Amino acid sequence: MTSYIDSIFRVRDLLRNPYPQAPSFHQLLRQCLSDQADIANELNNSGKTWTVNEYQLNFNGVNDTYDIDTTDFGKVLFVVRILSGNPYVRALPVLFDDLTELDYGTLIAPFNSLYSAWIPPMANTVERMAFFQTGNVNPQWKVRIQPLPQQACTYIISYAAGWNGDSNPLNSLMLMPSYVTMSELRSAKAMLSYSEWFEDEMQNVMRRKQLDDSYDYQLNKKEPQFAKYIKSMNHPRMVEVGYEDDY
Repeated sequence: MTSYIDSIFRVRDLLRNPYPQAPSFHQLLRQCLSDQADIANELNNSGKTWTVNEYQLNFNGVNDTYDIDTTDFGKVLFVVRILSGNPYVRALPVLFDDLTELDYGTLIAPFNSLYSAWIPPMANTVERMAFFQTGNVNPQWKVRIQPLPQQACTYIISYAAGWNGDSNPLNSLMLMPSYVTMSELRSAKAMLSYSEWFEDEMQNVMRRKQLDDSYDYQLNKKEPQFAKYIKSMNHPRMVEVGYEDDY
């Protein structure tokens, strides 16, 4: 497993160890974090559950809008309502939609006992959720529940974790260990314009060109592999269907 600090020194090696301040340690760290953020976003946009966290929302039966109090909230994947009074079905899926698509109102009391029945005759809850951000400055993630249930309950929200690694310690591990070398190549390529090895600028230009060609050759192999890899978390088993010759 590779940490941020390990990766930064590997990037310096890829750059053929330029002057200590060209690029500086701060520049290398900034680029490492930027490339890790890009990978996190690529994973979340793959449609697969690569980076999943859970958030527990305690609904009080009165308010319909709540803050999502976590710093890494990304895309919502799945929501369930915990059925505490049901001995057979422990949870029921909750549909979520855009804020403008909610049906506003209050659920009538019989739905409370229906959720506690032995076998709910439904595939999901009647109430739905909408997730949204408020404001452009210091935005806050919120969730709204409508129609409004008339009893307190608990929801579990599974979400793709957004990037919040800028404050992580230097010994934190990198995302996607199998593709750390790709992230390091991205960082090295981005740092070329900041790198210097010689006092003569023409020699620096030639060195940058040589390294850039080398990085392109390697990234042209790794980038397509990575794009293909993150499309699926499973490797399907190939099955060959044969037939018998009737003759």
